[in-house]
Amino acid sequence: MTFIKSAVGFGDNFYRAEYAKAAAVSAEKKKPSLSENPSGQMSGKPTLVGQEVGISKASVRSGFRYKDGDGGRKKRSADQPDTLSSRAVADAGVAKAYAHAAAHYVFQVYPPDVPVAPESTLGRWRTQLDHAFKSPGFLEWAKEQGLDTTGLALNPSTGELTGTVGDKKQTFSLMDTSGWSDVSNTLLSIAKVIAPGRDQTLNYPWPEGKVPMFEVSRFYNQPVLHTVLEATAQLKKLEEHASFAFEHMTYASQRSPDALQEQKIALGDEANTHALITALERQINDVAGKINLSRVNVPIHPDSTYFNESEEPLGEVSVADLLDAYGYHEPKNEEAARNLAKTLSFDLEHRAPTVDKGYAPVLVRSSGAAVLGADSQTQIRQIVAQWKAQSTPVPPTSQAGQGADSLMGRLVRKLPDSTRQAIKDSPAAALDALIRLPDAMALGKKIQEDLGGIETPTSAIEYLSAALALDLDPAAGRSRHNLAGYNVYGRDSIGATPSEITKRFTRHLEGTVGVERAPLAARILLSVSAPEFLANQLPPNIVYGSHLWLNYSVEALRIEKQVPGALANMTYSQVMLFGQTKPVSAQGFDQLIEVRSAPMTDWAVANDFISARADNVYSATDYQLALKALQKQQQELGWASEVLAGSAPIRKELALSAFKKVFEKQYGKRIDFEKKVMQDSQELWPFNVAYSLADIYMSGELFTKVWVGGHKDQVQHLM
Repeated sequence: MTFIKSAVGFGDNFYRAEYAKAAAVSAEKKKPSLSENPSGQMSGKPTLVGQEVGISKASVRSGFRYKDGDGGRKKRSADQPDTLSSRAVADAGVAKAYAHAAAHYVFQVYPPDVPVAPESTLGRWRTQLDHAFKSPGFLEWAKEQGLDTTGLALNPSTGELTGTVGDKKQTFSLMDTSGWSDVSNTLLSIAKVIAPGRDQTLNYPWPEGKVPMFEVSRFYNQPVLHTVLEATAQLKKLEEHASFAFEHMTYASQRSPDALQEQKIALGDEANTHALITALERQINDVAGKINLSRVNVPIHPDSTYFNESEEPLGEVSVADLLDAYGYHEPKNEEAARNLAKTLSFDLEHRAPTVDKGYAPVLVRSSGAAVLGADSQTQIRQIVAQWKAQSTPVPPTSQAGQGADSLMGRLVRKLPDSTRQAIKDSPAAALDALIRLPDAMALGKKIQEDLGGIETPTSAIEYLSAALALDLDPAAGRSRHNLAGYNVYGRDSIGATPSEITKRFTRHLEGTVGVERAPLAARILLSVSAPEFLANQLPPNIVYGSHLWLNYSVEALRIEKQVPGALANMTYSQVMLFGQTKPVSAQGFDQLIEVRSAPMTDWAVANDFISARADNVYSATDYQLALKALQKQQQELGWASEVLAGSAPIRKELALSAFKKVFEKQYGKRIDFEKKVMQDSQELWPFNVAYSLADIYMSGELFTKVWVGGHKDQVQHLM
């Protein structure tokens, strides 16, 4: 694994000391006018994911991998420098304006808005929030949803956006299929800096040059005046022209000039991605059925990594050259171009574990590029043993089991009672809290330092996650068929739902880790070896041994191969939407070949097409037998469609009659309802079968499955 160096360069203490010095100097200087307009636009993005994934949307956003810790930060706007001292001057002006607003609020019904200079810390981040809400990707998505952008409510901690669609309020979440999760990455990163509090909501847009008083209060960690006495005293200070300053800058490193610059780069990279997607979607085949992307140019955003890493400033570049730089195959026809556009529209890195949420399993996965070697794993277990020896062991009880003295058991005891009580019903949230306990983070950091790992914002979480898994099972990550002595893909699991299999696995662990901690242990081990069980909203009709489970598993593992830990932040529907795309790079094809083998052979064993092997290691011959069996079943499903149509002419006539009744009034008689252009979204490429609308109607599954016809322009093929 190649780690991206943290963009957060200043520690809070250093930042506060420098800020205090600058503020003291600025007190003697003339305060800038609060009515000044910004002369430039700054932004940036702190690196929250402590790893660089392969060829993915992340690569397109950044253009090139950073060559050093400075990444693309070296080219910063010279006409409006962003320094601690310049911020301190502007923040002093905001402090005085806030003091005035807070004092008058005591005598008013509604809280006033506070003038915020664009050169201030809040002003600079507010500018980037404006840019994010006005980015082409967000605006296009909002238009597609029919969302009124003049009255939005954003909760950065949950990622939910609420607004008006038509005449109704609608909330978009990171778990829906609207596409909000794919356009909100940088926007949410910026919003979290402005409103880092749990369940804090930003009502947007804000008045030009102003910010609501309570947002200023929370950002600068200032108290709100409540009594007339407090307000009178503050007004007197204002009359005496006393100076005002914010005493403590919370979340200082996350709000630093470097962090802001990262967000500026991220918005530029997103603009490049959107331009590329738009160009690909607009391609139309020539008479020979081909496209030529060397003749199609796209604009390059001046804040993007691609622009700043180029030897010469580029206003635009051909799509072919851009794709070559990113390592993608150049599409040769409109179908391939639209597939690539669809692939680029998915933001998988947005699902990765962050400093705030998620378990990071990548270091102990046997198939991961960054997997720890045997010596490193032994060293981790030794460090954990030393850590345990420094604390008093807890005698096991009949309820707790021997696991009370494990690393996980010791950390669970440090959780609040309310969190411990919620482990059974919300193991994911409890695990998030456990990993981020101060003692847990300290242990993770020690492991990272002792092993010589590169420090990133998530490195402590990654090493602590590895330690938890190895403490539960020294062989964690080596096999998806042996999780602490349990095979989730055993014969007993055939025909069972993922939920039922997970419950059985959890009961298996109760004897070794205790009833209370078993759900946590199950989640940790599944994250490492069988993450496909952790996606959200898995439908009840998907069972091990079925086509649905095979198709889903392959797509789920494709995602985990690109972004480890992503599945836990995705739904089944989101996984299958991603599954409608084909690989678009050599690395993508290699990943598909690698991850489809195990689900394929598991499916074949479950259906008795090949014999189970004791070591669960299957040959290329086994895989080919499984593949032929799958293809045969897919063909039989297609033949069944033909037989159904031929043996039941009455049903066919009813189907055609029903469609004509609905569509002929609008489209006339141009639509061919028997043309096979529709596909079941849950069938896996390249084994999916084409169906006609009549086939689907007669099957009785018109409303029980998600049927797709590729790009919207393909409706022409029905006519």
